[in-house]
Amino acid sequence: MKAKRSIKVRKLNMKAVASIIAALLVVVTIIVTLIFNPFSKYPKYMTRVSNEYKKIGHHEVIKEATDDRVMVLHYPTLDNEKVNTWIQEFTNQSKERSKGLSNRDGKKAEIFQDYSIYQVHDKYVTVDIKTSLNSEITDEISRTYDIESGEFVKASDLFNELGLNKLISDVRATLSKPKEMERQSYLKATSLDEDTALSLSESNVVFNIKGFTNPVSFDLSKITDYFSHTIGSFEKTNGEIAPVYLDRGINPKEKMVAFTFDDGPHHRNTQLIMDEMDKYDGQATFFMLGERVNQNPSIVKEIVRRGHQIANHSFTHPDFNSMDIQDVNNEIKSTEEALFKASGLKGPFMVRPPYGNANAEVRKGAPVTFVNWSVDSEDWVSRDPQQICNTIDKYKHDGAIILLHDIYESSYEGFKCAAKKLHEQGYKFVTVEELLESRNDVVKTNAIYFNADPTQ
Repeated sequence: MKAKRSIKVRKLNMKAVASIIAALLVVVTIIVTLIFNPFSKYPKYMTRVSNEYKKIGHHEVIKEATDDRVMVLHYPTLDNEKVNTWIQEFTNQSKERSKGLSNRDGKKAEIFQDYSIYQVHDKYVTVDIKTSLNSEITDEISRTYDIESGEFVKASDLFNELGLNKLISDVRATLSKPKEMERQSYLKATSLDEDTALSLSESNVVFNIKGFTNPVSFDLSKITDYFSHTIGSFEKTNGEIAPVYLDRGINPKEKMVAFTFDDGPHHRNTQLIMDEMDKYDGQATFFMLGERVNQNPSIVKEIVRRGHQIANHSFTHPDFNSMDIQDVNNEIKSTEEALFKASGLKGPFMVRPPYGNANAEVRKGAPVTFVNWSVDSEDWVSRDPQQICNTIDKYKHDGAIILLHDIYESSYEGFKCAAKKLHEQGYKFVTVEELLESRNDVVKTNAIYFNADPTQ
């Protein structure tokens, strides 16, 4: 009997031991999990993100943890190589920026990236990515792509030419040029070209402008005149579009001249002049004939797009002083209409009278700002590039308005030479509008300017 009791006790002890071992295994498992589970290193908000707007593509995650920082970057991958490249570039930037962050006050830096991706207006997909540091958003970018083509949507895909010009003007009015940003960089960034990140929601179009933190948003319901076609439930309308010139805010204390070019636009030289101006971060003014505007509308659009000033040089180049004032105004108006049709910009434009002839009667009867010159390159006489260059260099002065013609190749070559010399002497190249606005409280009408000072 004693032996049997001993066996029973032994069996009971084995059960107890098994229970203890099982309990220990649970404890050890918990400890190991806490030590080695990577998710224990990250705050919950970084790992437990909403999947509501992640139903397109595959959800990917990058996780890193060091003594100084924790980083969790969520991003999508799609069946679209171009979009994937853009997403990966942004994600890599977030990753690189995190490397310089350090532990402060005993708390690790938290770098977090999340995204949303959703279909818009049946034919587009919008991807929105946000990066934050310690729960404060540091970077955000959105882009929309066309489902059928797989291409990113550009402003020119959605808006007509006149509407796009107005949007560019509105963006530039909203985002002033930072002091540290060069003008050409600013104009490029705000040109709403194919490099501009555009995103669509059901009710808005948003532009993420390179170099600026805050995006610029427009309510689609308020800009239907700008549409090139219907967008979602928003029908295109055909109201009048009234573009405006950009206020560039030139510093009046800078030494400056205004290069002006008459009788164009020219199919080749006008483009070359603008390219040359790019070297000096400069702008020019093109006084154009209405006849040639109608022949070369694409060049006029390019002049405006690149931030130069377009202006009026009459329609057929008559002598205003020998004409009835009504005929003068008809010449001016016809060219204004041609400029508007080509560029989307509506007058009144500054006017250079043919041959420089605008007597007191003409100035009184035409409600515009007339512009002549203080430096005549005489390019139309000499047709010699070196002589043109020397003449400009000899007579240049601060506030000068310099007369050239973009219809002659020799004028372009002479301008190249003169621009290099004046740049080396510290001159800034501005439009007539910029020159006059920087040196005058009000630019007057019914007056003529030879330089920064008006003559009634």
